[in-house]
Amino acid sequence: AGEKGAGGAAGADKGIIIGKKKGEGAAASKTDVIKLRGAIQTLCQSCNPLGRCLEYVHEDLEAMKKELDHWKGVRRVKLTELAEAEAATEASLVQLQRELALAEQDVAEKCEQIRFYKAAVVKNDAAIEKLLAQVVEVKSA
Repeated sequence: AGEKGAGGAAGADKGIIIGKKKGEGAAASKTDVIKLRGAIQTLCQSCNPLGRCLEYVHEDLEAMKKELDHWKGVRRVKLTELAEAEAATEASLVQLQRELALAEQDVAEKCEQIRFYKAAVVKNDAAIEKLLAQVVEVKSA
């Protein structure tokens, strides 16, 4: 509204007005109509493919929405499977952690027994050395 078209002035309520301009002949008016016709044809040739594309936009949007819903569903399923797998892993780890704690406790007990027996061996070695020393002294005397 309020713009000048190729063939005349456009009023706020009137649209494009095609008519003779003052002071020009029929030839000038005819070239204006030809130019306007060419411009309109170019505009239609540009807009028609766009219109056809817009017809398919709703179908594409519906297909994209269906695909999005599908992938959201897949995501929910996979999240549930992941949670179940994590729970199963955690449950199996609890048992393995118990077994590990028992094994570590057994190792600590065995190390304590080894230290005890080593101390006993050292004590017994000292007692044997003392007895041998006494036997040697008795024979020497």
